[in-house]
Amino acid sequence: MTATDDTTPGQTAYTAYGEATAGLNFLGEPMPTWDGLSDVQRTAWNAAATAVTLANASRIDAIAQTMRAGEGPYPEEWTSRDIRDAVQAAATNLRATARLTARAVVQIRPEAQL
Repeated sequence: MTATDDTTPGQTAYTAYGEATAGLNFLGEPMPTWDGLSDVQRTAWNAAATAVTLANASRIDAIAQTMRAGEGPYPEEWTSRDIRDAVQAAATNLRATARLTARAVVQIRPEAQL
């Protein structure tokens, strides 16, 4: 699975799902291509992937704070300022990417067609 700059988080997740299920959906039927999904389905995959990205950013933030406090099961060399700052930067980058995706996601309406 290789993501490119124009691949959305939802498309990456959809591709990973397909690889994990040998290309079959939850009904055991062949999955359509990403472009074969409706706009609502692509939006839903992007929303789900964005939620996971934000949750991971929060976990990384918590790790950085634990490292900053000198706590946790991390080797002593991981408590250096450079390492802590890099971990914090990774969380910030994930969060920014997720927010960009969230802005691009169209609001799903109850009447939307799947």
